[in-house]
Amino acid sequence: MSFRESKGNMFGFVTHTANFVSGKCPHDCLFCYLKRFPQKEIHLDKKMFNTDLGKGNYIFIGSGNDMFANEVPNSWITDILDYCNNFDNKYLFLTKNPKRYNSCIKRFPKNTILGISLESDVNYPITNAPAPRERWKQFKNLNFPHKMVCIEPILDFHIKYLLNYIDGIENLDFVVIGADSKGHHLREPTSRKISCFLEELKQISLTTVLTQKGIEDKERFKIIIKPNLARLL
Repeated sequence: MSFRESKGNMFGFVTHTANFVSGKCPHDCLFCYLKRFPQKEIHLDKKMFNTDLGKGNYIFIGSGNDMFANEVPNSWITDILDYCNNFDNKYLFLTKNPKRYNSCIKRFPKNTILGISLESDVNYPITNAPAPRERWKQFKNLNFPHKMVCIEPILDFHIKYLLNYIDGIENLDFVVIGADSKGHHLREPTSRKISCFLEELKQISLTTVLTQKGIEDKERFKIIIKPNLARLL
């Protein structure tokens, strides 16, 4: 679990995953794939600080735990970020508790994307993490040049509200959308709702700009559809 090539149903653009924080994630999400395995108390994996993270990789830091959960000490986070800065890679960080990004915003490596996980605009009782609206409020105006939204596993939602959430996020690079892959019997949206959402999301992803050739549409952010979403379409 510590540092390995990215395989399976991860993000297609990520080459590796690295986990400095191990053990049971405090958010305890119902759909977490790691719940199938025995889990120890959350702890800092100190041997990771002797790991060569290489060069030119795209590394998802914290794929097996939310290193920004309230229960994770600040010192763990700063030590991890300082270590990542020793290597010339691209990094992705993803959390359901983005308010903690602010406390270390200047320590992130320069080639970093900060992400937020939103399954819906609705606060379903499936996680100990902050409610989706609270996550969005803490993330939307975060002063960082590159951000992403991960909607996976997508749960039933209100089209208008979820679109407004995404539209209101500054410096958004891309949105990733996927479905539950492990049969957790979650409350999922209909095929028609997802299709309508994707069509409207495409529209708000465009902005009109003036170029030398005239007025053109330009992408504000990319939309990445994971293969597992096909089950719901």
